[in-house]
Amino acid sequence: MGVPRRQQLKTQYVNYYGTLILYIITMLPFLGLYGVKKFVGEETLLSYQTGAMLVLCAMVFLRARWIRMNLFSGLYVALQALIVVVTTVNYGFSIGIIISVCAGIFMVLLIQKDGVIIIKALTWIGIVAAIWNVVDMLWLGIGDSNQYFVGGKNAFSIFLVPVGFATVINRLLRSGRIGKMEILLLLLIICSILWTGSAAGIVTVLAMIGSLLLARRVKLKVSYVVLTMVLAYVILAFFAEVFVDSNWWFRVTQWLGKDVTLTSRFSIWDRVLEIIGENWLTGVGRGAEIKYINAWGRSRIIGEAHNFLLELLLEGGVLGLVLFCGYFWLAVRKLDMNSKLHRVVLMANMVILVNGLVESVNNKMVVSIFIALANACSVRRIYEKNYLPQSSGVSR
Repeated sequence: MGVPRRQQLKTQYVNYYGTLILYIITMLPFLGLYGVKKFVGEETLLSYQTGAMLVLCAMVFLRARWIRMNLFSGLYVALQALIVVVTTVNYGFSIGIIISVCAGIFMVLLIQKDGVIIIKALTWIGIVAAIWNVVDMLWLGIGDSNQYFVGGKNAFSIFLVPVGFATVINRLLRSGRIGKMEILLLLLIICSILWTGSAAGIVTVLAMIGSLLLARRVKLKVSYVVLTMVLAYVILAFFAEVFVDSNWWFRVTQWLGKDVTLTSRFSIWDRVLEIIGENWLTGVGRGAEIKYINAWGRSRIIGEAHNFLLELLLEGGVLGLVLFCGYFWLAVRKLDMNSKLHRVVLMANMVILVNGLVESVNNKMVVSIFIALANACSVRRIYEKNYLPQSSGVSR
């Protein structure tokens, strides 16, 4: 009887780590890491992404019995389909966008079954990337034009902060508490981002530190947290010009090393609002050229709104915003605030949105992963190790 049991355990061990390695390989080309792009080359990257997407598709079919097309995933797919259709109508067919959108959909579906192992895969990628990135920083020094393993300095908080949360979540799932290794990685991430002097990075890091401290014991109501974030977006995106002549805003931006317009973002947002006003229902899709006049009076063209809300409206219009709000609220509304894991998952999503106040992080795979993880925690009731769910623990 002992031999079959050992064989069974060996098979489970091989299957688990085989699946983990497979997720690492398939996630890598969609994380926007400059080091990966440089290693495989731009021409090969699309082929790599295509292969990874097909593997994810096959994994969805293999796990079809555990995957459900519920309202959350239906709304997510509807938003992606809307953006693809509008983009194709306005700018033509893009195989790159189709591949990244399909990969995101497959990953969201797979988190229903493999959420725990996907977070572990992201953690392993993050540990290697964070260490490699520091080596690059030491070798190249700090400069606005330097490209490190993660990317330019503005890319640090977009990738490394979610990775920090993934590491904490992975440890909570394994042992129910944060260990020394997680603290060391968080310190490495914090120091790396602060070292660049990126204003968005500094604010995001401060938000991460504050949210992790809150998540240790404070049981906030989900609705209050989400409403606070909504107000922050509305005020900054639609009433930003009010801040320009404020002394407190001048002091804050000076401390962050920015001008009062946040490196011409106010001008960018004004132009984006004009485009949205002309295409308010369904937006214009991905790939819009945003022409604006920067703080030095020069004409510039960029391809993103530098704000999560405005980018969402730009790509999908009011219809896209409704779809996003629908599946985001479904994902977080039933999180159990008595659970430390659920609190950390909620805060991870909020901090990602804090970064989104001045950066367009909408189409990053890590964003979809964390929203889908929140939904998996809510629906499947995933908790930290040794946690005993309470009947009254759902905070709405």
